[in-house]
Amino acid sequence: MAGTGKCPKCAKTVAKLHLESVAASLEKQDKSFPTVVFSCPSCRTILGVQIDPVTVISGTVKRLTTVLRGGGKAS
Repeated sequence: MAGTGKCPKCAKTVAKLHLESVAASLEKQDKSFPTVVFSCPSCRTILGVQIDPVTVISGTVKRLTTVLRGGGKAS
């Protein structure tokens, strides 16, 4: 099966990942941004983290729509 590997902690084959959405922030900053955490479904070891592109794009489109309709200013 393509796209499989072994978890570095529990050594079980990982064919699917557990996906969790969390808020992340930079040190000493009040703003947070949407992040996705990929983990082993067996032991929950974190295998990767990235900014959630779907949430970022949705938020951008929503803000642009509001601005273009005259309901706010671009920031």
